[in-house]
Amino acid sequence: MTLALPKDRDVAAFLRDLLDRPVKVGRGKPERVGKRVKGSCGLYRNDDGSLAAAWVCDHGFGSSAGAALSLIAPAAATDMLKTDGMSTGPLNENLSEVFNIGASLFNDGDVHVRFTEMIVDDKLPDDVATSIKGTKRRLDLAIDVGGYAGGQVSVFAF
Repeated sequence: MTLALPKDRDVAAFLRDLLDRPVKVGRGKPERVGKRVKGSCGLYRNDDGSLAAAWVCDHGFGSSAGAALSLIAPAAATDMLKTDGMSTGPLNENLSEVFNIGASLFNDGDVHVRFTEMIVDDKLPDDVATSIKGTKRRLDLAIDVGGYAGGQVSVFAF
């Protein structure tokens, strides 16, 4: 069974409900994703361990969603991002939780995927880089999280 790619309205509703704040979603620019991710990449796998989907975002979205999830003030989130980046700390942990709960965007009927890992500013596993490069099934979004900076997101289904 083919994994359904979520629609932009589904991503917007998911984030509004999860973050409990206004979220604006529009078409984003297709980011080129190579063997390394610049930003964060959440990976989703089928029950058999095969790659099912990936959610790639820039640090603007990652820090905004991570901060909004636990009500970290926008100025504090900006300071955290400058000091610690997205590799460690509460913004990292919270974005990982956004990705984890985001598995619900892909689970439909008989299809079940689970969030397995988040990669930040690092090399992607070969199967992930190859799958992203080879798919045309992607959704590119510009997302504004109310009160925060927002950023770019690309969702891939394989």
